[in-house]
Amino acid sequence: AGFGDQHLIFALDREIATLGRHQSLARIGKALSHPRRVLILHTLLSNPAAGDSFGALARDTKLASSTLEHHLRVLLNTGTIQRSQK
Repeated sequence: AGFGDQHLIFALDREIATLGRHQSLARIGKALSHPRRVLILHTLLSNPAAGDSFGALARDTKLASSTLEHHLRVLLNTGTIQRSQK
C-alpha cells in the first residue's frame, strides 16, 4: 500500500503530549535512530510542501521509492508523522 496523495505532517508535539514521556521518548528514539528517517523529518520540517505527495518527498530526499516507503512506515508506526487528507 502506497501513500498516494495523503499529506504527511510532523506529529512529535502531539505524541509527547498524549503518551507517557518515557514511551514517547522511546518511540522518538526509534524514529530518529536511522539517518534516512532523520533526512525525511528534516525535509518535512524545512519544506512542508514535500509532504504533499509521495513523489515530491521522494524527489526532495532522493530516496528510492521502496526505501522511502519503508522509512515512512516506521515513522508512521512510531507516531512521529501522521497521514492527513488534503
